Amino acid sequence: MNIIRKIYTKGLLAVLDFGAESVVVLIAEKKECGTFRIVGAGDSAAQGAKGGEVSHPGDATESIVEALKKAERSSGAKIKKLYYN
Repeated sequence: MNIIRKIYTKGLLAVLDFGAESVVVLIAEKKECGTFRIVGAGDSAAQGAKGGEVSHPGDATESIVEALKKAERSSGAKIKKLYYN
């Protein structure tokens, strides 16, 4: 986590996790002390992937967009960059 504190200097950070069963997007705000506070979250059912690989890109995209929209609504922020694992 310390490396993220050092290299990430912007105010908001949005991250995506595309798992076997769900897609989750978290939006965090960087505080002055260098830590992060979660300000929004969204999730959706994971579709379009099987065995860790994308099998239907359109379905996978829809899952990501749904989770992202939920996270943006809950945080009140519009995300321009999304980091993923």
